[in-house]
Amino acid sequence: MKKAIVLALGLMVGSSAFAAAVKVCVNGAPQGTASGNVTLYSTVASSFVVSSFPLKCSQNVEASKDENAIAFAIGSLSLKGKSVFEGSSGGGAIKAARVCTGQCAAGQENTNLAQLLIDATP
Repeated sequence: MKKAIVLALGLMVGSSAFAAAVKVCVNGAPQGTASGNVTLYSTVASSFVVSSFPLKCSQNVEASKDENAIAFAIGSLSLKGKSVFEGSSGGGAIKAARVCTGQCAAGQENTNLAQLLIDATP
């Protein structure tokens, strides 16, 4: 019985390694399913976020998320700014995570999401 529990926990933690960052905002444009004038960010039942909700992205914002069934991580930046912001469901409030070399570029917001997700997964 103990081996089965250890194996199940190992599979849950290991599954986070297969998760990949997904764009949420691309240059201020929300990504997801359009419904009238509101863009919804939808997920599947095996994800951490299981409900759709309206998503609004500010101009020049890049944002990416990574999630599994028990944890969520997000990163964002402004294409005109110099800071990357990150946070997770593991008690990690969204905060300034690092400063870009020069102006931030698309993709720099997701460089640490896999590690944030691993850290947030019990």
